[in-house]
Amino acid sequence: RYQVLWFPAMVMMPTLAGFALAAGAPQVVGVASAVLNDVRLRPAYLAQPHRAALRERVALADTVQTGQRSQLQLLLLDKSVFTVGANGRLTIDRFVYDPGASHAFGASIAKGAFRFMSGSPDRAGNSSINTPIATIGIRGTVVDGVVGNDAIGIARLETAIDQNTSSDPETASLIV
Repeated sequence: RYQVLWFPAMVMMPTLAGFALAAGAPQVVGVASAVLNDVRLRPAYLAQPHRAALRERVALADTVQTGQRSQLQLLLLDKSVFTVGANGRLTIDRFVYDPGASHAFGASIAKGAFRFMSGSPDRAGNSSINTPIATIGIRGTVVDGVVGNDAIGIARLETAIDQNTSSDPETASLIV
């Protein structure tokens, strides 16, 4: 299980807007609005990750990795919130945001628990989250999931699932 951390969105939005306008910089998609314990961020242009810091900018194609009993909450420019639980790995693959028009979002979760809460419904259907075995189209506001061995453990607690079903602990995905 993981706990969702909350941070007031309105405090972070003016800062995010300034980051988005920086010329020549990687495309900023959001900011680390909560960091718990061991969270590593690897910018797309660097080979080695570093310890993530509160209010640190996160850009397109950056990889986030959380350690044991660790968590990251990412506040995106469109006021969406992406939370990654312990032992997770996330990459933001696509982010388009025009406040007056449309938006599109794409992320890949390689492992760990996550929660995505959209800032607004995506009626055009341009937003998705990829796991090792599925792509989840986001139309509403909240998507919870887990990838990896924890997904198998949770599924085994469900009486409707055949207990003899085999699953790959690296790619098993459970989406709610």
